[in-house]
Amino acid sequence: MYHSTLKIDYLSLAAVASLGQAVFEYFDNPLEILSRLHGHLSQLYDQDYEQDILEALYGIIGTDYDELLTQLKNHDEARSQFIYGFIESMGEFIEELA
Repeated sequence: MYHSTLKIDYLSLAAVASLGQAVFEYFDNPLEILSRLHGHLSQLYDQDYEQDILEALYGIIGTDYDELLTQLKNHDEARSQFIYGFIESMGEFIEELA
């Protein structure tokens, strides 16, 4: 179980890196965009909209994570861990940039 947990944490961190790279590449104000996105995702997570978050992430980070996101749809605990890790890592990433 520990190995699977660690793998999910690494994958959520990698997804944040992909998102950060895309935002920095395509937007003039990446810190503002990431902060706003982080706020919205945190709200959705607090309101138990994990499936919606997963679908939004699929639309944002796309096919690099296709297999992972498909697997997470069917596994509640892993999905929750991935999304929580993603939001936490994103928050830490934003703090480091600010």
